[in-house]
Amino acid sequence: MKKSLRAYGVALLALLLLLLFTMPVAAAENNLLANGGFEQVDANGNPAEWYRNAYYDEIGYSRLSITDEIAHSGQYSAVIENASPNDARFICTVKVKPSSLYKMSGYVLVESMESVGNGANFAIEDIYAVSDCLFEATGEWEYVEWYGRTGVGQKELTIGVRIGGYGAESLGKAYFDDIVFEKVETLPEGVEASGWYVPKSAGSSAAQKTPAQTSHNN
Repeated sequence: MKKSLRAYGVALLALLLLLLFTMPVAAAENNLLANGGFEQVDANGNPAEWYRNAYYDEIGYSRLSITDEIAHSGQYSAVIENASPNDARFICTVKVKPSSLYKMSGYVLVESMESVGNGANFAIEDIYAVSDCLFEATGEWEYVEWYGRTGVGQKELTIGVRIGGYGAESLGKAYFDDIVFEKVETLPEGVEASGWYVPKSAGSSAAQKTPAQTSHNN
């Protein structure tokens, strides 16, 4: 009987380990981002497919960079530090299908964050909707996932990993890694999808608050 229980325990452990190692692979295969882990970095320290953007882009407000000092996986992660209240983000444009459901997920480590604005979050350019906003410096990577629906006729959108928001500037520092953007067929029970598009009647008020994207460190 003891041998049977021991064999059962070994088999269960093997199954759990298999799931642990295969689930990230499955997520990576469905990822529509070419460089969601920020591992592809050029000689100037710029992450492939991503661009820097900030509301205030003067020197001294924010620093957006790629670091090898800490990472959720791999060698690199993206770090955003707002020395003054700002809306700063790495953004990436991805192709999408109209009227479809998508999920954006990834890991965030907050090093410090004042309790103002939107804190560290995921967001979509030109709209005010954001993911859960993180403020507490736990010293641990926190998993964030966010669901949204594209609009009629929409073929692309620009996503961002961010500190701050439109009219919700924040002060602090956070790391971002292993970002996954994938198409899904259904929503988890109890979850509502954000509208990841600008309603035609809403105009472009959010877009007007956004300066031209920049590729230099602030």
